[in-house]
Amino acid sequence: MISDIYSTGVTMADVSSFRERPPVSRIESLMATIENTCRIYDRRITTCAWLLVVLIVWCVVANSLIRVDEIKYSGTLPSDDVLPVHSRDRVDARLLYRVVNTMAAQCDTGESDVVIGPQVHVNGKPYLRRVMRICGIGMDLVNPYVAVSGRDTGTCVDEYNGVTKRMKRNYPITVHSDNRSPASFLDLDKVCTLMQALDMLDGKW
Repeated sequence: MISDIYSTGVTMADVSSFRERPPVSRIESLMATIENTCRIYDRRITTCAWLLVVLIVWCVVANSLIRVDEIKYSGTLPSDDVLPVHSRDRVDARLLYRVVNTMAAQCDTGESDVVIGPQVHVNGKPYLRRVMRICGIGMDLVNPYVAVSGRDTGTCVDEYNGVTKRMKRNYPITVHSDNRSPASFLDLDKVCTLMQALDMLDGKW
């Protein structure tokens, strides 16, 4: 008997210690289960709280970063100086795109021969950039200018807001712009329309 105990490596003290361990009570087991459950729910609640905070912060930041501009055709011509289109960042590019679409929509009404940027209002203020759309041919021009003028001359009758001007124009002309290849205008009627729009952009009305 003694030799068997020694051979297994278990002593009498070990055997007595095993027998002396008290069993875990049901209350302690229940409390441990409740504690583990509370920890799980606590972690989930904390995660939900952080997600809610992130969502609120994102809504606040997105509202300040993503602008929703009100863009509409006004038709009035401001007296302020019109500046070239220089900026090429995404915000300005999106704004220019929406302004051009508004100009195209005005052309679709059939009420205009040409629409220029300052006639479009962004958040109640004129879009003071050198942009125009020639309605008859659906051509958009960004920062247009006359690069070549012909030797022929003709008289244009320009009208705007009840004012009539008789202007002597050279034709044909070639117009350069930032968004397309050079465009030539051969007919005096088209030259008159384009030159009047350029005069408006240059503050000559």
